[in-house]
Amino acid sequence: PKDKDCKVKPVDYGNNPIILTKLKKGQSIDMKLTAKKGIGKTHAKWSPVCTCVMKPIPVVEIINIDGENFLQKELSPENKIKFWGWQSNPFECARDNGFLILSSYYEGSPLAAIEGLACGMGVISTPVSGIKEIIEPGKNGYIFEMGNPSSLTSLLNNISAHKQPIPLPEICKSSINEYEYQNACKSFYDDCKQVIFSKIQDVCSLTT
Repeated sequence: PKDKDCKVKPVDYGNNPIILTKLKKGQSIDMKLTAKKGIGKTHAKWSPVCTCVMKPIPVVEIINIDGENFLQKELSPENKIKFWGWQSNPFECARDNGFLILSSYYEGSPLAAIEGLACGMGVISTPVSGIKEIIEPGKNGYIFEMGNPSSLTSLLNNISAHKQPIPLPEICKSSINEYEYQNACKSFYDDCKQVIFSKIQDVCSLTT
């Protein structure tokens, strides 16, 4: 208040402010606040030590899907779901988001999961081929039951309510170091060398 004599003043917490939430890069808060005057003897919610409660509402972004205008209207009238449509480089749009969700029934090799981790995103996936070798639940992502949407819903609700942690981007990126170009080339070279030497030894054993 501008009036110095006003008895109602903002609370000054000094060097110990109350933290409501923490934001990652690219995140923001969209909130609606309602103030109502009351006195503590009427209800505890108006006492000077009342509790402040916050419920996070996630924003879902979906890339590369047809009919996005229809889905936007039907599924997200409040624009809590964003449909990007076709993108030639989808990971530029997805960068700095929390998770990549892979709900496949079949995968030869989950390249999308590796690309998502390389962008610093946690991966939530069904246990398709190769995922269990890449995803360490709670560290760089989570695994949910295939064909069970309620399993995914429950997992997302727990993450939104901070009951399960959001993986750190640095950990997600470091979890796939073996897939980096130089490391992958060295691994391929070592495997080829081992196969060649093994064949040479077999030939030598036959000729002696």
